[in-house]
Amino acid sequence: AYVRDARRRRCSQLLDALRGAHPLLAGRLLDEADDPTWEPRLAALERAWAWGKAAQFVSVRRTPGLERRLDVELTEQEERLEEVTGELAAAWGRLHCQQNMTQEQKSALQAYRTHMASVGRGKGRSAGHFRAAARERMSVAQGAVPAWVMPIAQVAEMIQTQRNTFDVVIVDEASQAGMDALFLLWLAPRVIVVGDDKQCAPPVTGKGRHQAIRDKLAAHLPDMPTGLRELYMPHTNLYGLLTTFFPEVIRLDEHFRCVPEIINWSSSTFYDNKLLPLRQYGGERLDPLRTTFVEEAATLGRDGRIHNPREAEAIVDALEQLTSDEAYQDKTIGVIVLQGFGQIKLLQSLIEQRIPATTREHHRIRAGNAASFQGDERHVILLSMVVTDPPRAIGGARSEQQAYNVAASRAQDQMWLFHSVPPDRLKSNDLRLNLLTYMDNPPAILAANHDIGPVRPDVHTQPFQSLFEQQVYLRIKDRGYHVLPQYPAGTKSIDLVVVGARGRLAVECDGDYFHHTTRDQIDRDHRRDRELRRVGWRFWRLRESEFRFDPDEALCGLWDELDRLDIRPADYSQPATAPSGSAPWTPFDLPDEPDDGNTVDGEAESPAPQGPDTADDNSEENEDHSTPHGDRSTVDHTEVLA
Repeated sequence: AYVRDARRRRCSQLLDALRGAHPLLAGRLLDEADDPTWEPRLAALERAWAWGKAAQFVSVRRTPGLERRLDVELTEQEERLEEVTGELAAAWGRLHCQQNMTQEQKSALQAYRTHMASVGRGKGRSAGHFRAAARERMSVAQGAVPAWVMPIAQVAEMIQTQRNTFDVVIVDEASQAGMDALFLLWLAPRVIVVGDDKQCAPPVTGKGRHQAIRDKLAAHLPDMPTGLRELYMPHTNLYGLLTTFFPEVIRLDEHFRCVPEIINWSSSTFYDNKLLPLRQYGGERLDPLRTTFVEEAATLGRDGRIHNPREAEAIVDALEQLTSDEAYQDKTIGVIVLQGFGQIKLLQSLIEQRIPATTREHHRIRAGNAASFQGDERHVILLSMVVTDPPRAIGGARSEQQAYNVAASRAQDQMWLFHSVPPDRLKSNDLRLNLLTYMDNPPAILAANHDIGPVRPDVHTQPFQSLFEQQVYLRIKDRGYHVLPQYPAGTKSIDLVVVGARGRLAVECDGDYFHHTTRDQIDRDHRRDRELRRVGWRFWRLRESEFRFDPDEALCGLWDELDRLDIRPADYSQPATAPSGSAPWTPFDLPDEPDDGNTVDGEAESPAPQGPDTADDNSEENEDHSTPHGDRSTVDHTEVLA
């Protein structure tokens, strides 16, 4: 009896302790004491209790959404830090400049600005005197400013050509600089040359004097081999010359300007599909590619004077519509003529007549040829093909390829092609037909169907980096979304990209396998994310611990974000706007040895027509370019020689 009482008291003590720790379990033990299933349950009680305590620990400390809120706050603070750092650097630079500038230099700098303003367009009777005065003052003012930014012609005109005048010279758009720019190499012991041999080069000049030029080169450079002397002929540009002597170049393949659909034609046609488009977009984006066929059009004039009045009228009609459309209110617009300076002049005249000056200024509307737009960009570009019945195909000459490459890569958001020639009138080897076919029926760039085969949640499959990624991928696919694993973005890869017809979302799976929680790893991830966010990428991060604890709840935020971005479940594989019956596009087969001729249907390709290349009076010719200014925010496929 004593033993039974002792056991009863012990049982009562344990039950009271259990009620205090887990009243639900205590109640079920009392109510279901005769249930035989409790025997195996009690055998696993220790493990079940440990799991329950762990779940309670995680549940108490979980704060769903906190990481994303902190991420937004971190991004805001980093942007503010970057802004303040820039302001501090600018203020420090101005202070340093002021402290080290002598009174004589200050006076010379102000005098230089005054003289350059007096030069104006350089056509006045006293322009030569003002230039001479500015050059004399520049010799004193030069050391007052740490960095000067000038066109090459102004460098030759204003800078004393003494050896090592500067510590470093940076030559941008070097492929547009001719042999007359060689003096830049004399000005500094270190020269950085930035260029692209697939973009417009200077026009070939002095064709009738080639033998005389060769004779002079032989007379002045007798010790140089003939094969090298030939490189200094007028057809060579500074970038091409230096790549011959310094073949090791730094290639910049990341492209920030255009949305993927626009840049893909240039990438596939001229760069072996190696450009990495980083520019992204939201659901409100413009349709990137538009073509307009102008019926019953006819060309007037020939060679460089060729123009197409009906096509020009159609382009200006479109400009009027775009500038009055709310969707284009903050967009800059440019018109690039693919052939004929006559078409440029006609467009300039029509734009001045029909588009108010305030509208032209607001949208930065200007018309020109490809070379005049090199280094420039607009949100929207309208291309004018001009021709109606071309006598020959184009694309065999290097200058033609360069012009079309530049023209087709100036638009950030949207590119239009106005053409008055039906596709069946263009030869199959015509670069114009290839561009037209691409814009009518582009390949499915957003969601190229990478056939990765069947994916299982428990067997590793390439290209995934972990089973965690595969499991998240499968859950997103089960909802009907199109998902791309290990999507290349610059030099990195994004774990998963959910693609829709008008946007995409990057999903980063932060698991234990690859994402170590070291400070360096966190910093690297954030730096990469910041770079991609700047060009429009949106990220949604998922921790593996959250997914393991409750997969359904962990992914709730993802579905909400996809809905917010208007990314819907779909088998997105081809643009719905592709014309019925249109031929599929294939990359243009460039000739192995392109002709160096600089003509298009008899028209000499030169950078710009005589006179202003703008449709308004906001010419930059009156501006003094010899001052530091902001850097360009876009990068083409560019090569750097250092």
